[in-house]
Amino acid sequence: MKKHIRNHVVTKKVFNNSKYILDLTFFKVATVCLDESLAHSWHSLHTPLDEIERTQGFLETAEAMYICYMKEDGQPPMDLTEFFVAEEDALPQQERIKRFQMAYTHTLYYPAQMYKNLELYEKAGGYCHSTLQRQLEFNQFIPLEWAINAATLSQYYITKTLYIEGRHCLSAAIVIAGLAGEVPSEAAAQENQLRQKRDEIARCWIKYCLNLLQDAKKLLELEVDRQAELRATQLQEEKEKERGRKNAVLFGSIDTFDSICGLEEKVSCVVPVNFEEARAIFLVGQALVNQAKEYFEMDGRVTDHIEILQDHSALFKALAFFEEDLERCCKMHKRRYYLLICRQLHLPLKINRLKANYLLILVVLQELYFIVSTILMRNMNISNAPRQV
Repeated sequence: MKKHIRNHVVTKKVFNNSKYILDLTFFKVATVCLDESLAHSWHSLHTPLDEIERTQGFLETAEAMYICYMKEDGQPPMDLTEFFVAEEDALPQQERIKRFQMAYTHTLYYPAQMYKNLELYEKAGGYCHSTLQRQLEFNQFIPLEWAINAATLSQYYITKTLYIEGRHCLSAAIVIAGLAGEVPSEAAAQENQLRQKRDEIARCWIKYCLNLLQDAKKLLELEVDRQAELRATQLQEEKEKERGRKNAVLFGSIDTFDSICGLEEKVSCVVPVNFEEARAIFLVGQALVNQAKEYFEMDGRVTDHIEILQDHSALFKALAFFEEDLERCCKMHKRRYYLLICRQLHLPLKINRLKANYLLILVVLQELYFIVSTILMRNMNISNAPRQV
């Protein structure tokens, strides 16, 4: 019966397969593990037919079955394969646990995709986070693939200004990507791919630093006279968030948790309110820009290279907001100009990319004009001021 169902799932014979699954459920011939598999089969059947909302019930049932079973029994049920082998060929207990936990990890993965399609991004992010954590906990992951997924999840957290969670995902991504050279896998055997993925994670870190600085700028523009009060409020909020994290799902095993925490301590997750704090975040972002540029060179990776330079320019712009010395601020904007005007970069670019880049250059020139004008006016006022006798 099981083989017959799988044949229909693979060949997409939806209506025949639906009948067999309903028959199995009706006659109660399956254990909890088989029921979970059936729920996954329903998901596979109905998602291609745009019946996402209908399949939601089956996935929620599978998740509820796991929670209920672990609470009442606590031991893994028989695996699907054990229904079709002799008793002496049954799986050892450790293998049963591994397969049962793997089935539940898949149970969490599918709702993440479903909620994403339903545009319920907060729920999707929660299921993605839990899936990644379980993969680490039960050692069911490919390092590079896991790291890229964690870095991608960080971008969702950053857009929601959840910088503690975003930093945690990115720190974990770096640590786990570092295992790719140690854990035998097809991905780790390709050195070029390993380097590319690590530099893609670096680009996610750049976005983290850039967004943190830009959010600080937006906040301080509205609260320019309340920096001390704002800082005290932020520190209190961050302490509360840190306490809340003790109950949150954190990545890492015994071997990797300390490394992840060590990386987190090197980068702030608090919105800066002065130049020194902003500069510390800027320097982290700039170091990652230099790392990413090494792989995404102008020769063959022009589009990626110019996007990195644009991010570098944006980092200078964000930092310049915190600089009170107009002459130093002017130098930062000049640096932005030279980053964007690089002629070598413009030759192979498509026309739409060129337009976007030149628009950025015009914005830089406009800001430079304003700053230079301000400096000149200030100097004129000083020179025309009455001298004390």
